[in-house]
Amino acid sequence: MPDTLFSSEIAKATLLQADGDHEAALRSLREAADRAVAEFGEDDTRVAAAFEQQVVVLRALGRYRQADDALEHATKIRLKTTRRSGRALEAEQKYAEAERLYRDALDISERAYGPEHRETATCLDNLATCLRKQGRYVDAVTFCSRSLAIREAVLGAKHAHTAASACNLGFLYRTLGRYDEAQDLLGRSLSVREQTLGEHHPYVAESLDRLAGLCRDLGRYDEAAQLCERAVRIRREALGDDHPLTAASLNNLALSREERLDVAGTFRQQPRADEHDTLPANGKVDRQPPQARGKTEASGGHRPPPTRLLAVGVRRGAGDCRGGDRFLAAPHRRHRSGRSRDSCGRGLAAAADLV
Repeated sequence: MPDTLFSSEIAKATLLQADGDHEAALRSLREAADRAVAEFGEDDTRVAAAFEQQVVVLRALGRYRQADDALEHATKIRLKTTRRSGRALEAEQKYAEAERLYRDALDISERAYGPEHRETATCLDNLATCLRKQGRYVDAVTFCSRSLAIREAVLGAKHAHTAASACNLGFLYRTLGRYDEAQDLLGRSLSVREQTLGEHHPYVAESLDRLAGLCRDLGRYDEAAQLCERAVRIRREALGDDHPLTAASLNNLALSREERLDVAGTFRQQPRADEHDTLPANGKVDRQPPQARGKTEASGGHRPPPTRLLAVGVRRGAGDCRGGDRFLAAPHRRHRSGRSRDSCGRGLAAAADLV
């Protein structure tokens, strides 16, 4: 059904409604919705528009339960399409536009379901991730904390979705140097995901990788390497060698081993940022403990020789990685000097956010 025909059906229903023939208007709107589903798909915004108009007619007829059902259906479509459009823009790194849509989705959810609903928690998480990718970490913490609180209250502390919020908030705390809080949240996330999803689930690998990054920040390189080894095994088995996240885990493992050599005095590694991190343009986020700052500069560190890194080829269409055939070198990482260097393709950072 072309748009013009759909618009004609809606216009016809509007005229019938204005004439007071609500039953005929309702039949016309239901026919328009059915045709829109057949032509455009059940999640199309035109379907939502037809149901939203049905709400008005049903209320005029006193059929309030049916009106509520129609509104619920329309709201679900609006939320789904808005979030989907936001994710598409986010994947293209159009973060400001994606943020606008995520805020729209949050507004829809809060008005339809209330501020403490599980759908609202999902919208909050989406918005927090988008803000983090723009380097707006403090703002992201505000929304991610709300999401975690809602999910703990509604779903319980042992739910997989609660673990996802805990993982995201833990990563933000690590980014801001709040290491004790990050340790607690990332540890909880890993434990819950292992219990609810199984020890070999890809989301378990995400928790492992993020916990490993924290261990590297704290100088616990052996522990970081062990966590990365588990993440590599999981992602190879679940996703395959050609997936961007498998490449990320391989590189994180290489970084952990490299840091261990650095501590042993083999060479001093220049800074990089971590897998899931997207630094702001000025790269000035300082996540190191105060006592560690300035050590690299004070010691007269020099640029090391090129580091051998584990990487896998990623073809177009693998995960969220875009831009054709490429080899992914080391992902973002923050080193003890507090400086950063982008040493991988942008697609890897995008692919890391699958929660």
